[in-house]
Amino acid sequence: MVGSLSGATDTPIELAFSSDGAWIAGAGSAQVRVWDARTLGGTILRSGRADALFGVALNATGSRAALANAGCLRVIDARTGRVFASHDAGSAGSFTAVAFTPAGDRVIWGNTRGKVTIADASS
Repeated sequence: MVGSLSGATDTPIELAFSSDGAWIAGAGSAQVRVWDARTLGGTILRSGRADALFGVALNATGSRAALANAGCLRVIDARTGRVFASHDAGSAGSFTAVAFTPAGDRVIWGNTRGKVTIADASS
């Protein structure tokens, strides 16, 4: 074992590494934490809506995180929490999965109605 991540207070539903391996994100009950993969510390708490988060993804550099939950998908700055893009589920069903393209310029997500959508990560 290399180590364990500090600060996790809820059950992890989804975990992800940035493609450069420098950052780790974990999603659980309405919380997202981002850890420095080298030190395994320095958690940064990000809170979303009250719904449990079903998916989390980091772009290549770990600077942006995509968060998927029952009602909303958000692309945020992983350090400050600033929202770059937000998509409401509406009648489309809950968001269940999310990923960035390798370049980090687009985000792809799926929902409980079987629809997969690709969008610009900054709008």
